[in-house]
Amino acid sequence: MLEDEDIVDLIRKVQYEQCTVEEAEQIIAELRKRNPYFDASDEMLQLEDGTRIRKRADELASAYPERMTREQLIALVKRGVHVFTVEERIGEFDALSDVFVRNVPNMPEASASTLFSSALSGRKSAEEIVEQALAYRPIQL
Repeated sequence: MLEDEDIVDLIRKVQYEQCTVEEAEQIIAELRKRNPYFDASDEMLQLEDGTRIRKRADELASAYPERMTREQLIALVKRGVHVFTVEERIGEFDALSDVFVRNVPNMPEASASTLFSSALSGRKSAEEIVEQALAYRPIQL
């Protein structure tokens, strides 16, 4: 039987891309075999959601160039707002956020993800969000 902290470690492994989508699917299948009651738990739902989002992000990423231009990033942010607010496809919004994070390598993942999500508030334009992300430089010690 897996301990709670082992399950949390597995969830983090999936969320922080420390395993492939295929490995995450294998982890889920193994958890189902070990404990059939785990299947409907919040933890299993988190694992499944994280894996589904990662899979969709990988599919979306293949539709975009590996290094996106400023204009492509702006279009990506606008697309993210559209799929979230108009089409109500939250999973796709999360996947687009992941594509955005991959394209601003100087910015920490959490900051880039938060910045992408800030487009939903309408306080910053897609252009301002992309400019802030591209201008980010880590603090040099």
